[in-house]
Order: sequence, then structure tokens, then C-alpha cells
Amino acid sequence: GIELDHLARADGIIFVASADPERWEHTDYYFSRMLAHLNLLGRSPHSLPLVLQVDRGNDSDEVLPVSYFEQLGWPVSAIIPTIAYQRRGLKRLMDTMLEQIDARQPAEQ
Repeated sequence: GIELDHLARADGIIFVASADPERWEHTDYYFSRMLAHLNLLGRSPHSLPLVLQVDRGNDSDEVLPVSYFEQLGWPVSAIIPTIAYQRRGLKRLMDTMLEQIDARQPAEQ
């Protein structure tokens, strides 16, 4: 489907997760699904920059702990907290993704 097509051509992935602990199971389900699709395509998740956008949804300081992702073995390149509806953190998110992609490109001669 369309998800596989996008993952097949992706130079990097921005995965959006909620900082709300009640939604972590939901986040884990969709992240695992994405990893399974990458596996179907023969793409290692370690071959792509993966920037995790943690949407705080409000102005709280709550962010998923890095240890949560480490325990799951997620190959996250960077974790960027955002408040999307206020556009807070989105420029940093995009800049980080572009830096991650550029860092993986071979140097031009």
C-alpha cells in the first residue's frame, strides 16, 4: 500500500509519538508496524535517520523518557519535544531531520 511505497523511497523518517503515558501502547503498536514494514522492504531501520517527534499536546513538560525507547530497542537518531498545535519545536524538528539526512549522504567530489 501507500505506507510501503513511502517507506521504500524514504530518506528519513519523522515518527510522531504522544507524551501522554496512556497513549504509549498506541505509539508502540504503530512504531512496531513501521519497523515490520521496513523489514518487509528489506530496509534496516538503522539505515535511515529516525527523528522522533514527541508531541506534548499541551504546555506541560512531560516527555517520553529516553530510557523508554532504549528498552524497546528503537533506533532513534534524535528525540524532539514539540507542541504541534502551537508550532513549537517544529522548525527544530525539520532542521534536525535535514541534518541527519545530510550526515548520511556521501561527500560530493
